[in-house]
This record gives sequence, C-alpha cells and structure tokens, in this order.
Amino acid sequence: MNVTITEKEYDALIFAVGQIEGDLEAATNEDYIHEAETCVVALDRIIEKYRKARYNANYFQTVRAEVSRHNRNMRPRDIDKMTRKIIKKMKENEKDNVQR
Repeated sequence: MNVTITEKEYDALIFAVGQIEGDLEAATNEDYIHEAETCVVALDRIIEKYRKARYNANYFQTVRAEVSRHNRNMRPRDIDKMTRKIIKKMKENEKDNVQR
C-alpha cells in the first residue's frame, strides 16, 4: 500500500507528536499514558517511513540526473531503468563491503 503525505501533513505529524509528548509529562492516568505512548511510537514509524521515502526519491533523482547527463540520447523510460539498475548495483556493492 502506498500513501502520499504532503509536507504540511508531515509537519502536522511532527506537531502532533510534540503535543502528545507534552501531554504525557502532565498525565497521571496510566491507561492514557499507555495509549499515548503507543500512538507516539506509531507516529514515529510513519515519520521515519516518510523520511526514508523522501531520501530514496531524492537519491533516485540525483542518480537519474547523472545518468541522463551521460546518456542524452536515451528515452526517459530507459534512463529510469538504468537508474534503478545502478542504484540496485550500488546497494549490492555496499552490502558486500559491509560484510567484509
């Protein structure tokens, strides 16, 4: 499942986490504290997924621009395919280097 989040919605999530964490400091009800902590963890996961997806999209565009610069006569579809292959190969090489 793919979900699109705008920059404003991302900022709203960050704000909500801050508000919940602020409320937790003054909370005394154990049930509320447990539920709020669970919500904070879930929101933090969403925020982290957003950051990762944004990083990957920016990384893809950077590599794509480089591929496009070196292969000006290629069709955009072929540039995208080559970009994905290059990124996949770079990740494989990265894993190989870490394992050594």
